[in-house]
This record gives sequence, C-alpha cells and structure tokens, in this order.
Amino acid sequence: MKRAFTLLEVVFTLVVLGIVASIASEIIAKVYEQNLLSLASSKALSKTELALETIAKRLGYRVMDSGIAILDKNHPDNMVPLTSEVEGYEILEWIGYSYESFLGEFNGSYNAPGWSGLIDLDNSDTNASQFITPGSTLAYAKDIIQALFNKDLDDASSNIAIIFRGGVHTTDAVNAYYKAPYPEVFGIYRINDENDTLHFTDTSPKTLYEQYYLVASAYAIVPEKSGDEYNLTLYYNFQPWENEKFIDGNTTVLVTGVTKFKFRKVDKVIEIALCTREHISQDINITYCGKKVIY
Repeated sequence: MKRAFTLLEVVFTLVVLGIVASIASEIIAKVYEQNLLSLASSKALSKTELALETIAKRLGYRVMDSGIAILDKNHPDNMVPLTSEVEGYEILEWIGYSYESFLGEFNGSYNAPGWSGLIDLDNSDTNASQFITPGSTLAYAKDIIQALFNKDLDDASSNIAIIFRGGVHTTDAVNAYYKAPYPEVFGIYRINDENDTLHFTDTSPKTLYEQYYLVASAYAIVPEKSGDEYNLTLYYNFQPWENEKFIDGNTTVLVTGVTKFKFRKVDKVIEIALCTREHISQDINITYCGKKVIY
C-alpha cells in the first residue's frame, strides 16, 4: 500500500516552496535592478564623455583669446571676456579657425593645405589691399568652406575673414571680435581663381603680420531648458564680426539630460565640467560628471 502525503506535509512543502520562490524572485529582481543601473551608468558615462570630446575638439581649433561668456539665451548681448571669473554665465562662445579647409583636399590623404596661415611680407604684391599666402591652395579652401557653411570665398560679401597671429593685440575679446569696429578681424576674398593671393575688403592702411587664421564661423555651447533638465546645443555658422549673434546660426544637439555645464579659463587653458542624467524610473536616476581641459 502506497503512503500518501499528510496535510501537514503538503502545507510544509508549500511553505518551503513559497520561501524558495520568494528568495529567487528577490534575487532575480536584484539582478535586473543591477543590470538597469549598469546600463544607465554606461549610457550616462558614454554620452557625457562623447559630448566633452566633441566640445574639446572644436575648442582645440579656436582662435586664441577669442572666447567669451554670455549670461544666458535671453541676454545674448550680456557678454564678458572668458576668464576664471564667469560664475553665473551659462553660454560659452568662441571664434574657430577653419580647420577643415586648412587641411586641404582629402583623397585618401590630405593634399596641400587650403590656406597655409603664412603671409609673405617681403613680396612686392603684399600690401594693404592684398597679400600673398605661400603654400596655400585656396581652391581647396573655397570648396570646403562652401560645403560646410555655404559661403563663397570668391564673394566679398560672404564675410570670410582673417585674424592675425602675433603682434600687439587687444586682450579684450568682447571689443576685439564681437563689437564694431572689430579691430582684430579683417574681411578677405579671392579673385580670378588665384591660389595664393587673398584680397582685403577694406583697403585702408593696416599693420600686417606673418601669420594668420582664416575664419568663417564662430561657435557657442548653449544650455537649453528641457523639462527639469537641459539639452546642450552647439550653435555654428554665424559671424560676430558682422554683428550676428549665436541665435542667428545653425544648431545641433550635443547631449540631452544635462544637469550641469560649467566652464572657465585659466591662463590659456579652458576647463569644462559637464554632468548628465539617465532615468531608470520616476524616482531613480543615474548622474555622471566629467571634466575636460583644453589647451
């Protein structure tokens, strides 16, 4: 005769199975929670580091000492030179030299530079109206600037310009680059398919230096409200030396979920701090913060 389970044994077995199931479900829930935390941490880290790297790369092609801080998007005219004392200012703006056109044409490898950054001061054709820039292939610069900014180097009204390197310059970036009469910025253009000659739009007497930057655009990093967080937006393709503000430029979102964006300049170095957040649930978030130093 087969012996059946007693009621007590059945109840005891069910209790044990319930305890085991409870422990197992708790373990599974913990593993799932840890997986969500790990995924959110990885996403926050990745997007923060990518945004910092993108900003640093673009800042690496800046015209030195052209950086300014702007109070906020509602006050684009409230600007100060970029220093270590810019607490409360939300927007970082600078003029970038045309790095892509400096590299020249790309066919598997870069050819001669579009512009060399050099001026032949001893050449008889270099004067207040024009200058010879040896080593340049301005046709490359023209094509690349046209593709990136829809501006024609052969058109004097495109407001492409140069900024001299070296020499005696003002240290007040606001008055040098962002307010008329823009004493550090000189409009230029090319004519007759010349590859090594640039012409000034203003032919008045001026002091020439041996080196220059070719500039077509300024850039601005702007925090823009999105719920209780911010998106960090890059503004580009605007020309402060033509009285344009960053709000006149094109935009691309660099990173979402921003909780902190700080910057300052110490000597020639710019420091940037950025924090971003990833949501796991309504009450649980992961925040990652990173810093970058740009020389």
